[in-house]
Amino acid sequence: MGPVSGIRGGPKGSGRARVFLSTFEKPLDSKRRFVVPADYRNVEDGSQDELFVFPCLSEPCLEAGGIALKKEYEVMVAKLPFGHDSRKSLTLKVFAQSKTLAYDTAGRITLPEAMCARFGLRAEVVLVGMMDRFLIWEPEAYRPWAEKMDRMADESIAALANVEYARLTGGEA
Repeated sequence: MGPVSGIRGGPKGSGRARVFLSTFEKPLDSKRRFVVPADYRNVEDGSQDELFVFPCLSEPCLEAGGIALKKEYEVMVAKLPFGHDSRKSLTLKVFAQSKTLAYDTAGRITLPEAMCARFGLRAEVVLVGMMDRFLIWEPEAYRPWAEKMDRMADESIAALANVEYARLTGGEA
């Protein structure tokens, strides 16, 4: 599947995107490699040469991004008190279980065997652009999550519309 949409927005003439957009289905070969879309390799977050990949904090999939994502997590963890269980657990999940993966000459990355086994990644992966990061899903696990997110988005839009209507009319939401 190709990209659904794409927005460019880096420095004028850079050809670089500001965010990870679109959803892609990519085959995973027998060596656990897949081609990272060129749009993802060109995001202005430091993902041009390598990716920071780790188990997602909130979903049964992998999370990936560039240096900017890694720094965002470093700042978040550093705000927690040294020795606190929250800091230790986030450090374990985000940093101890992460891998930095470089692209080969064809723009592919090789997922570690343990990550593939943990999330059931076998023949195909779904890459989901989430602005400052992207998620790597097993296709059958992705579908119900995407449906749930669609429903939640519809509910959120309806709630926002009610609030805006109330604001404009002076009534209650």
